[in-house]
Amino acid sequence: MAVTLGVILALSGGNFGGSIGGILRVAFSFFTAPFIFLSNALAGMRTSGEEEQHYRGSRIFMMFRWSKLLYLGLLIWCLLILSGGITSSLLTLYPSYEIEQGRLLDEQIVDLQSRVATANEAVADAGAPEYRQQLQAQRNDARGAYQRQVQSNANFVQNTTFSGPIISQLANTRSAYTIDNIRSNIDSYMSGCPRGYNWRGMTVETCGQYRAFLLELADRRMREFQLENAAAEAERAYRDADSAAQNAAANLAALQAQLQATRAQREAISLFNPEVMTRRIATAGGSLLLTFLSVIITVWLGATLLSLFSWLTLMMRGLEQLMAQRLKEARPEEEPA
Repeated sequence: MAVTLGVILALSGGNFGGSIGGILRVAFSFFTAPFIFLSNALAGMRTSGEEEQHYRGSRIFMMFRWSKLLYLGLLIWCLLILSGGITSSLLTLYPSYEIEQGRLLDEQIVDLQSRVATANEAVADAGAPEYRQQLQAQRNDARGAYQRQVQSNANFVQNTTFSGPIISQLANTRSAYTIDNIRSNIDSYMSGCPRGYNWRGMTVETCGQYRAFLLELADRRMREFQLENAAAEAERAYRDADSAAQNAAANLAALQAQLQATRAQREAISLFNPEVMTRRIATAGGSLLLTFLSVIITVWLGATLLSLFSWLTLMMRGLEQLMAQRLKEARPEEEPA
């Protein structure tokens, strides 16, 4: 920059201010000349009727009309570029696709807010102290009932005078099917009592007592299985309460993160975000500047070509007039009568 100013100062012959002013006027004319040209073109179109009378009857009349049509076409083309650029710049401030995206994000935010409220209620319900205390009490009661039944069954077997493999089978089995099978076949099993070889020392009365003992032991074991299942269910419910609380908290955290991310996306395209609005205004200004530059370049190129065409038209018109004048001068004068 300093070298350039030095060269201008050396070439200006001491008139540095005038040289700079001339350079600026020339540079400024690059931007103003096209619009002056368009203004002159409009003025020429308004007075084209007078010029048309001058060209009417001429051989280049159609070239004159073409010249006016080309001026009109250039003007319309520049207006289309300008209107399209201004419209595009205005749409840049708030594009239609961002309007639709904002509407969808608003709907998502409302839905997520509703789901977060529901998740908060689920966390509160799952983590309620009285609910957990109730489940813990139910678990302890079920465990106690099962343990008491197991001990009662053991005492029942130990305190009896009866013995035999079927008693051991009933006392030790872990299958309800085995117990049901024994109860179903108890009559067949006891059919030889007391006359059978295996029932020596038994009487009819003791056979009845033995049969009643087996049935009661079977009922006790079935009750034990039921209490065991109830204790397992209570234990599972208590553990599920912990898992439900953890799952509810995790679900709430995920929904809150999703809501925060959606709000951030909405804020990124919000018209009321200063940063976003500044960026859009800068983009719209750049688009508008490019539009004006496009109009200027288009006018420069089009005006240059149209000026050549107009110059050709004027030159041909001048030649036509010159030839007409020469023909008039070369025509012999009529002799007087």
